Amino acid sequence: MRVFVAGATGVIGKQLVPRLVAEGHDVHGMTRRESKQAMLRLRGAVPVADALDHDQVAHAAARAKPEVIVHQLTALAGWQPALARIRGARQPMQAPRLAAGEAGAVLITLPRAASNANAKRELGWLPWHPSWRQGFAK
Repeated sequence: MRVFVAGATGVIGKQLVPRLVAEGHDVHGMTRRESKQAMLRLRGAVPVADALDHDQVAHAAARAKPEVIVHQLTALAGWQPALARIRGARQPMQAPRLAAGEAGAVLITLPRAASNANAKRELGWLPWHPSWRQGFAK
C-alpha cells in the first residue's frame, strides 16, 4: 500500500515509518528540512516536500498517489504563539527538553489534534472562518 506520512521525521514519524516499511508498504514521508531527507531514505521511505509548503505538498501527494495519508505533524503548534501575539498575551512557554526529556517535552507541548470532519460530514457544519488565523484575528 502507498502511504503518505506527514511529519515523517518527528517523534511519532521516526517510529512509524520504519514499521510501515518493514510491513512492505511504499512510504512517502514529508519533512520540513532537507537535512532529514537522508534519514528517511535510510529508513526505506521516499522523502517528499516541506510539510508547511502548500504547493510542495500538493505536488508530492499527486506524484505519490497515496492510498493512505497519516498525519503526524506536530510542528503546526504555531497557532499558540500566533494567538498570543494577536491577543497581546505572553508567548507560551516551551518545556525544556533537558528537564523533561524528549518524551516529556512532547507530552507537555504536543497540541491535541482536532478534526472538524465528523461535524462537517454528519451535521453539515461549516466553520465561520476559512482558517484559524483569520478566526483568531476577529
